Amino acid sequence: MKKLNLISFGKKYRETIDANYFIDARVFKNPFYVVELKEKTGLTKEIQEYILNDELSKKALVKILVDLNEYLKNVDLEEITIGIFCTGGMHRSVALTMFLSNYYKDQYDITINHKDICEKA
Repeated sequence: MKKLNLISFGKKYRETIDANYFIDARVFKNPFYVVELKEKTGLTKEIQEYILNDELSKKALVKILVDLNEYLKNVDLEEITIGIFCTGGMHRSVALTMFLSNYYKDQYDITINHKDICEKA
């Protein structure tokens, strides 16, 4: 089984990481600006639902999955690293990383690394 490394990170802490493919999670709405959500992380169901469940987010997610599935189908590597970033690496990139890990769990041996998460929830 191929290995899929999912790494979330914040662009304000690091410009990039060593990865084969990148996903910009800044297309999703940002819970940082919602007082009751600001201190929570993308590891919580509340943040994941906030980020991924509106109509615009669902459309963006479909496009991300189409592009990523095409890449994964055609890349000839036994180990693939996907970098998922947002501004601070606490909400959107983490929530998307968790979604992707669940989505691909039956197809790949998955590892997750949240580079910039500050667990406050």
